[in-house]
Amino acid sequence: MMSESNYALRFPFKPLHWVTGLETEFVFVIEGLQCRLLAEKPHLVIKVQPFATEPEALAYIPRLWGALAWTSVELRTGFIVEMQTDAVTYYNDPHEAARNIEKSFGLSNQEPVHGMISGDMPGVIPIGKNIRTLKGGDISGTVTYSMVKYAPALAKAMSQANIGTLYGDEKLRTAIELLSDAQRENSIRSKFLTCITALEVLANPVMKHAVAQRLLNDLNAKIEEELLIYDAQSDEHHALESLQRELAFRREASLRSSVRKLVWDGLKDLSENERITRSKDVVWAHDLRGRLVHDGKVPTDDLGVFCISPRRSIFQQDTSLATTKALG
Repeated sequence: MMSESNYALRFPFKPLHWVTGLETEFVFVIEGLQCRLLAEKPHLVIKVQPFATEPEALAYIPRLWGALAWTSVELRTGFIVEMQTDAVTYYNDPHEAARNIEKSFGLSNQEPVHGMISGDMPGVIPIGKNIRTLKGGDISGTVTYSMVKYAPALAKAMSQANIGTLYGDEKLRTAIELLSDAQRENSIRSKFLTCITALEVLANPVMKHAVAQRLLNDLNAKIEEELLIYDAQSDEHHALESLQRELAFRREASLRSSVRKLVWDGLKDLSENERITRSKDVVWAHDLRGRLVHDGKVPTDDLGVFCISPRRSIFQQDTSLATTKALG
């Protein structure tokens, strides 16, 4: 029997694809903590217990976010979650509180009610107390996932002790949020652009080849010589300084090259021929993105390729690999 001094973490989130089969909650254990996944439309709720203190429970929240991020990439879905927490409002008279809640909100009378907390936000509740929740909103989207597929994937993600580090990676967090947003887009154009943007966020700057760096160094040395000739206030001097600043930007390869390197480096477990093919695919997709942004249109057949061919899978696979890398 758990002591009422223990606490449970309640973590609601909105999946972009509803999970079916959760008429009965899915229960699993992670490192001695009991975890339950249950449906409270429009939310799914993860409950984890017991924690000795409220701060200990709150410190577990990044791990849940990381697990959801991982699960979303693995299953190609998305989620909406409020990371700001809510605190329980406790009542002096639990029986009177139950009657007031029934009258004010039309909720069933479940006496006694010891407190109230938002159903839309994460919160820590004492075990053994009846804490009611108030929530609102509707689930979006019509595609669903079976609990048999979703719940084990979430449990597997939560079992990774350092999964919470994902939330602290701002770059990766932005990419995951973009991929989640892509799942909500109705337009294939918007979905495509959002996915490519996620890859651009993940890509790190790449320096040009050594031969290019050598030529840039030679040009910089020539500029340094020319700067000595002209007065510091002259137009010539300012023009040369401006050119010198531009050289710093020229040392980096294009964003297109950075995205290509992201794929090449991230797919080391594949054969070289497969890596070459995937790298070409992502360059093709990035070029298509540029045409769509600048011209406002691209051939329908090209976007159709994104929808139905393996090219589309590279966006999810690359992000999945980046997630794995972030976990170390």
